[in-house]
Amino acid sequence: MPAGDTLNGVPAGSGSGTVTSVSVTAANSLSGTVATATSTPAITLDIALVTTTAKGAMAAADKTKLDGVASGATANSTDATLLARANHTGTQAAATVTGLATVATSGLVTDTTGNLPVSRLNAGTGASATTFWRGDGTWAAPAGGGGAGLPLPTLYTLTLAHSNATVTPTTIASTITDVDWVHTLVAGKMYRFEVFGLVQTIGLATGVRVNLLGAGGLAGTVAGNFTGAIAQATGATNLEATIFSFANAAGSFILTTAVNPINAPHMLKAEFVFNCTTGGTLAMQFASEVAASTAQMNAGSVMIVQQLN
Repeated sequence: MPAGDTLNGVPAGSGSGTVTSVSVTAANSLSGTVATATSTPAITLDIALVTTTAKGAMAAADKTKLDGVASGATANSTDATLLARANHTGTQAAATVTGLATVATSGLVTDTTGNLPVSRLNAGTGASATTFWRGDGTWAAPAGGGGAGLPLPTLYTLTLAHSNATVTPTTIASTITDVDWVHTLVAGKMYRFEVFGLVQTIGLATGVRVNLLGAGGLAGTVAGNFTGAIAQATGATNLEATIFSFANAAGSFILTTAVNPINAPHMLKAEFVFNCTTGGTLAMQFASEVAASTAQMNAGSVMIVQQLN
């Protein structure tokens, strides 16, 4: 103790004595042991390793780990955050990913195999045998009318192939039924009709009557014409009538007069378009012009029907 200092009021150098026992009390992570505490003490001090709850010395492994942390580094996020793909940034080369198909890394169409499931295109919503995949990412039916989207017409051919359609000599029209010249029409559809008929009568002074008849609630509009042959002197000319109705009424039929006898058939032609608004049936009817004088539609006559949409 420096001169002039005191210890408990005793000046330095003014006293003497003998230490008889030495001990160490652990505190602040320090502990120790004392050898020969009553004679010549040897004191050993120990500092415990630091823990999450107590101060202490740093282990060599902890120091190595600490030295490996970059300056300014922050704590990592949770595993859930790190694994969420929405939190990933940047790109990864496809060649570094295992398990991909060859086409994923080559980009060659020749490496593409198999068919793309319909369910992969808008989940298949709207896909059917009558729809196609559009450039705007939707399934749609082909548009009617104009260009490549126009569907091919559905064609029906009805032919009097087996026998002549002779009618009872009457002026009342009846349906030609050899092959049922009756066609079912569907609402919202448009049809084109062509009739090529060979007609004969039994006398020079007898002509034929042809009529269109709608049934089953049929409604719509019709436009076209009938053309039929009539005989004047030794040469035949044509009589033409406009079709604008489809009932047994004026304007819905053509009436020819004085066609040649039964051994000299003449052409009867019809061409018209029917726009159907309510479905039903449309029949071609036939009669003699003169009561008690026979007329007939010959075998081989044809009616052609095209559905246009």
